[in-house]
Amino acid sequence: MMKTAILAIALLVGGIAFGQEKVGKTPQERANHLTTKLTKKLELTTDQAAKIAEINLGIATKNQGIRDDKNFTQEQKKEIMQSNYEAAKSMYQSVLTPEQYAKFVAWEKERMEKKAAKKEAKETEQSVELDEL
Repeated sequence: MMKTAILAIALLVGGIAFGQEKVGKTPQERANHLTTKLTKKLELTTDQAAKIAEINLGIATKNQGIRDDKNFTQEQKKEIMQSNYEAAKSMYQSVLTPEQYAKFVAWEKERMEKKAAKKEAKETEQSVELDEL
């Protein structure tokens, strides 16, 4: 009886841990998701959306190669992907109107502020948890 209970708990815990395994999106899925967001936010024309999709796919493909490369440290990967993002922004500027690009920059700033606030909240939460130990 006790062995059965222990086995059941082990299977339950193992199943939960396995179910939480992070599965990444493909470069195509990442590019499509971002293109859809930008198309809605910036009210892109069909031609602009196609060009932005091409840019996004190229960057997402490059970034996937960086993620998969075991020769880079986490910090190096972050730097390279940030550089790729800066290149994408430069390419966006050649596709978007000045008004659309200004809207993009404002949206990007808002996203970064939300990300920083979320990170700060998480760090504060972790600090509180450590203090409780």
